Amino acid sequence: MFMALVAAPVTVAAAFAVLLVSAGNLIIVLGAVALWGIGISATVVIYQQAILITGRRAPETATSIGVVLAQAGFAAGATVGGVALDNFGIASVPLVALLLRRRAINALRRGV
Repeated sequence: MFMALVAAPVTVAAAFAVLLVSAGNLIIVLGAVALWGIGISATVVIYQQAILITGRRAPETATSIGVVLAQAGFAAGATVGGVALDNFGIASVPLVALLLRRRAINALRRGV
């Protein structure tokens, strides 16, 4: 399970890295977006499974907490992305996403 929890965000990070260096090449951008979609799709399923395994005694409560945390993550990501976009331009968004993914992966490794 741990490898899956790490592999999905790493896939998304790889997509962001490719976007960062794509230089606007449409084929590369489309490939990176496809890779991003695969990683995000896998992340949702894997995290849902982890939540249900962790909260198996109260699956409804665990799922509810997972939804709240996901929504908080969406709000935080939109805020950080918007600030990066406003202050540094569109090219900064993949870089900021990579930095945040790296921090998340490090937190998973530490067991936080």
